[in-house]
Amino acid sequence: MKRSIPYRPVALLSALFLITGSSLVWAHGTERHDGGKPDMSSSAPVHGLPSVLKKRVKKEMDRRHEVMEELLDAILSLEHGSVTTHARSLRDGSLLKQGLSDSDRTLLQRQLPQGFHALDREMDRLALSLMEAANGRDTPVEVERFGQLLNQCTQCHIQYGGGHFTKGGHSR
Repeated sequence: MKRSIPYRPVALLSALFLITGSSLVWAHGTERHDGGKPDMSSSAPVHGLPSVLKKRVKKEMDRRHEVMEELLDAILSLEHGSVTTHARSLRDGSLLKQGLSDSDRTLLQRQLPQGFHALDREMDRLALSLMEAANGRDTPVEVERFGQLLNQCTQCHIQYGGGHFTKGGHSR
């Protein structure tokens, strides 16, 4: 169904906010969550994991990338129900919430840095807040939470990705 003209300014303003808001990450996002320098080397946390867990982490990062794209489309289309569904998917799909063996879960918790876990917890919190905003049909808050989620993703990639989690399996 086609949207009426009054919604277009909201969509355009939302897109503008996302573009300008996410640029703040690049201005201030070169510090690690734990205060250190970004780890862009081959010693990124994923390198200490068995190949099965590396693939699982990669698959989850690719899935989150796709969900973020779908969230953007849903927010710009004012499809609050879809926003709720995709935000829930971000929360429920967390790597440590997936069906892992106890030993794999322990290995991930031990191998991945505390800063990674902190960013992941914050992403869960923001996804819940986004769900609440979508349920209340509060588009400005949806846009704000999406921008914050994007910031979390970017921070995590700057600090821990090291180019290993690019979409489609291609390293930078």
